[in-house]
Amino acid sequence: MNNDLEQSLLSAAESVADDGVIAYPTDTVYGLGCNPLSEKAVTRLLKIKNRDPEKGLILLAAEPQQFSAFIDNKWLDWLTQQKPQQPTTYIVPCVETVPNWLTGNRNTLAIRITAEEISRRLCLKTGAIVSTSANLQGQPPIMDSEGITTQLKHQPDYVIPGKINASNQSSLIVDAISGNILRS
Repeated sequence: MNNDLEQSLLSAAESVADDGVIAYPTDTVYGLGCNPLSEKAVTRLLKIKNRDPEKGLILLAAEPQQFSAFIDNKWLDWLTQQKPQQPTTYIVPCVETVPNWLTGNRNTLAIRITAEEISRRLCLKTGAIVSTSANLQGQPPIMDSEGITTQLKHQPDYVIPGKINASNQSSLIVDAISGNILRS
């Protein structure tokens, strides 16, 4: 990985640690992210996106253990056994200490392990992060860092430059308890 990208990942991770909101490529679209345990950062992210807090948010991680503060060991073990063929978000029961600003007042949490190299390396530096599409509510997904500047102006604290290599497809959403596909 080149030095420019490594420096960009470090800068983004520092921004997350300082309660900042970042924009970064995921395995599906450009995402907005922040520290999931910072109410200040999550509130700001929701304001930037104009998103209803009752919808809840997705957490993105590089490996299942990064969700250990959010879900119990049974679900960590279950997640480790999953081998999805496409980006898949799982709705799993969460521990009682998970803040409502992540769950939308539910007892479940949306989680996804990323296979995309940049977001994976970012999560290795930050731990699990919030991941919601970077577009404004009702607007088409953003597929490159230039779209962040155009649609969101300079609201995120840091933007990892790049372009999505995906087919503009949202992740599959699966209810982990029932196995039902909620979105394909």
